Amino acid sequence: FGVDIHPASSIGAGVMIDHASGVVVGETATVGDGTTILHGVTLGGTGKEHGDRHPKIGRDVLIGAGTKILGNITVGDRAKIGAGSVVLRPIPSGATAVGAPAKIIGFIPRGERPGSTVNQTLEGVEPLLGKNSPADSSLSSSITENTPGGSSVSIAAEVTKATEGPMEEEEKKRVAVAEEGDTVASTSNEEDEEGGKSEEKEEGSGKDESDGDDNITDFGTAPKCRWVKISNHNDGLCPFSGSFRDVSLCAKQTTISHQELRALLIQEGCSEGECVEVFFELLHSTPSSSRARQCGCIPLEIFSSRFPEVAKEKTRLDEGTILALAKGDLRALGMSKKASRRFRSMFNVLGKQTTSATLERISSLGSLSRSDHGGGGYLNKLERDRMSTHLDTTGFQEGIAI
Repeated sequence: FGVDIHPASSIGAGVMIDHASGVVVGETATVGDGTTILHGVTLGGTGKEHGDRHPKIGRDVLIGAGTKILGNITVGDRAKIGAGSVVLRPIPSGATAVGAPAKIIGFIPRGERPGSTVNQTLEGVEPLLGKNSPADSSLSSSITENTPGGSSVSIAAEVTKATEGPMEEEEKKRVAVAEEGDTVASTSNEEDEEGGKSEEKEEGSGKDESDGDDNITDFGTAPKCRWVKISNHNDGLCPFSGSFRDVSLCAKQTTISHQELRALLIQEGCSEGECVEVFFELLHSTPSSSRARQCGCIPLEIFSSRFPEVAKEKTRLDEGTILALAKGDLRALGMSKKASRRFRSMFNVLGKQTTSATLERISSLGSLSRSDHGGGGYLNKLERDRMSTHLDTTGFQEGIAI
């Protein structure tokens, strides 16, 4: 059958490998309970990583025929990957992704378990921009007229065509000025430029003038976290690349974009998988009729009210950090001056918009425990240990010997 499944890989209960032909599963790969893998699927490495280098697949996932998932990335619970896709970035729980590279096109209906239903069509998927979006009709026709393998290309083309022009123009305007006159870099591109300038200074003069700002907070205390260089994620491989429309400058004052949320969470130590999980869940909480969702932004009122609950489930952040992020409390976060420049404008607005009702909701979530399965929508160490126990064949071997 041409199947190569490494004996060290972790495979859960109820996993179906349909047709069992041409399937490759790497050494450090993990596959959750109830997942269905069709023929020609590869869960492999990128060839440039060592150690833990293979994908982590969640529970009840459907992986279409011919799909290649490469690298130490996560595919969340209940995700559906269309046939012929190439997945190079994390895919969040409950997402439908197709194409090469894979792009997220919508949400799996709540309660549906793709790994069990094995419905390989893309019908019934809630579009990423919402059911009432102008792109809905073109998306639906693209889905119904093509097979799962072919639809990925046509869907990606439709989305890219609708957003290509305005997105490039908008990226040039992503610098906002805070009330105190501090310049805030709003995208990862601008953050890279800032990091690049600092490195140039270090090479030229041997000293970066902003180094001192990384050793003290805006409140004169020692920082809990210092400036972290954020790598450019807008490289075409991002599963949200080209999916959203233009956003006006006024909307930016009351929303947080995917790039800004990613930078904020990475600054606090989150992984790429955790970032995409949080953004995807918050986007789904945003009304489909709102302009913010069409532009891939989260209104700050939704961020402050929903973020604590989502972050508890999807990330490893401690409760203090989660509550401080939801309230825009820079003092509690303890960011250095250099690190806080990225987010100061957003936190100023967030602090003003956080109402007493929102604060009560945030406080009420403080005592909630995390999901039994852990954060991130994929298998954590506890789950992997449980699976290892489940797969222990020592007793079986002893029975055979007897």
